[in-house]
This record gives sequence, C-alpha cells and structure tokens, in this order.
Amino acid sequence: MKKSFTIIETLVAITIFTLGVIILGVSIWQSYSLASQATQRFIAIYLAQEGLEIVKNLRNENWLNQRTWNYNLNQGDYEADYKSDSLTRCSIPCNFNNLRFLNLESSGFYSYSGNILTPFKRKISISYPAQDQMKVTVTVYWPKKGSGGQEQVSVAEILYNWNQ
Repeated sequence: MKKSFTIIETLVAITIFTLGVIILGVSIWQSYSLASQATQRFIAIYLAQEGLEIVKNLRNENWLNQRTWNYNLNQGDYEADYKSDSLTRCSIPCNFNNLRFLNLESSGFYSYSGNILTPFKRKISISYPAQDQMKVTVTVYWPKKGSGGQEQVSVAEILYNWNQ
C-alpha cells in the first residue's frame, strides 16, 4: 500500500478545505450583517420611544403652566428632537423624503443640529380618536441596506387629559 498522496486525493483535500473557508467567511459576513441590522433597529426603537416622551413632556408642561392639556399639540405630523420646546410641523406630504435626518451629537444625543450624520428620520403623528384622548404615533425611518427601499419602526400610545 502506498503511503503518498495521489493527485486526486490532494485535489479532494484542497476542495474540502476551500469549501470550509468559504462557508466560514459567509457565516462571519452574515453575522456581521445581522448584528448591524439589529443595532440599527435598536437605535430606531429608542428614537421612537424618545419621540413619545417629547410629546408627553409637552403635555405635562401644559398642565404645569395651567394651559389646556393639548395646547400646541394639534392633529397632524411633526418633527422634534430632545431639545424641542414645541413640535415643528413637517412638510406635506410628510414622508421619508420630506423629513430631516437626525444627527448624533458628540454628547451621544440625537438632534437636528448634531454634527455626526445618521440615516434616521423621525415623524411624530398626533390624532384625536376621542375628546380627551390623544393618539401619538412615532415612526422612525432609515434606508434599507442593499436595496433602494427603507425600513421603519413605529410605536403608538394614547395620552389622556388626566387633569379633568
């Protein structure tokens, strides 16, 4: 029995090794891609929740300043960042193309005046399903990687006139 490899055995071994390296590379690339997508979705959910908190703070300030609970919180689509003391009505139609990008500040907060560009845009929609109820829906958009589309995440909450 020969103890040396034939050319066929060598080619089979190289093929198996190459396939293993390719599969490992694809797995690493997919893991990185999924981690990047999860990070973007996590940031978008945080920005959507922050949008709800902005509206809640404005409603609470109305109460503290003895104004009607929904003063300057009219039905419509708006933009705002954490520095906002009011909502800014967005262009009609208020969609991905008409919204401004939120930028990252060196302090780690997102605003329209930050100096680090991000792919995120936020729309705050207010409606009134009943007399003492305000429905706030916040949608955060960002471009989908690898295609011309966009991804989005939305959160909604009903705020009440609890000062009646």
